[in-house]
Amino acid sequence: RTDLAANLSALLQGIRPSLGMEGLAVRVRPMAYERLSRLNVETGLFDALDEAEVDRAVELAAIEGSVQVDKAGNRWSVYPLTLPDGGVLGTLLAYHPRPEQFPQRVLGLLQTLAAQAALLIENERQSLALEYTVVIKERTRLAREIHDGLAQLVAYLKLQAYQMQTAASQGDYQRLNKLLGENRGALEQAYQEIRHTIDNLRISPEEGLVSWVERLAKEFESSAGVRAVSSLKLEGVDLSPEVQAQLVRIVQEALNNVRKHAEASQAQISLRVWEGDVLLEVVDDGRGFDPLMYPWWHSTGCEGCASGPN
Repeated sequence: RTDLAANLSALLQGIRPSLGMEGLAVRVRPMAYERLSRLNVETGLFDALDEAEVDRAVELAAIEGSVQVDKAGNRWSVYPLTLPDGGVLGTLLAYHPRPEQFPQRVLGLLQTLAAQAALLIENERQSLALEYTVVIKERTRLAREIHDGLAQLVAYLKLQAYQMQTAASQGDYQRLNKLLGENRGALEQAYQEIRHTIDNLRISPEEGLVSWVERLAKEFESSAGVRAVSSLKLEGVDLSPEVQAQLVRIVQEALNNVRKHAEASQAQISLRVWEGDVLLEVVDDGRGFDPLMYPWWHSTGCEGCASGPN
């Protein structure tokens, strides 16, 4: 994450001396994003400006383009922060407390500066939109994970409680003891599901993908009692945080399936680069399953796959 205000301030401070401006400012229009709406970044002095005049010029610039004002010996210019698609994100204000005209070179640089500031703001706006989308997707994934795992276990435990109550009222202690054993196993599985969900929420991509997966392997060993061996080689590969998160989710779900179904003593996690692609593989030494019992290839329209999965 970058600091938009700091980036804009550095941009204005870097170019102001070469422009010979007394003050430069970027003003963002009202937006839905609280961190951007009405952001005002200034460098230099604006003491002699009439704010009411500035506000009128800002409104005019957003509609008609750049506006230049010469009043009481002070010259200032307002440029819209326009995107390539025509959208206006705010205005750039340049102030000079002398009456002479701005040179054409300066006017051209101010237009370029306004375009650069607009792109910085748009980049931040798109980052916030992506951040919101990722949050919603994560909430949806978490809701699905709870529904498919923990919620079903709790429903099962609720049914078990009714059955135990019935067995106790009938004096059927042999059945009650059997139900208690099943209940204990279900509670242990529910505990593992909760730990799995908590671990998913705690892990952060800021650690880097390799450290992320190594931590997953250690926590899996501790919680599942199954040895996890990892071979992780990602030299020279730069993956976005979103891609890293998806890869980690795949590893998490694979290890969760190993814990719940495989009856394995060891799991292996391999992550490597091959011909520009990242290859991820999770293998266990558990009981496996018969692929012929799950003929997925018949419903996918996969040509040449009728004899079995590759």
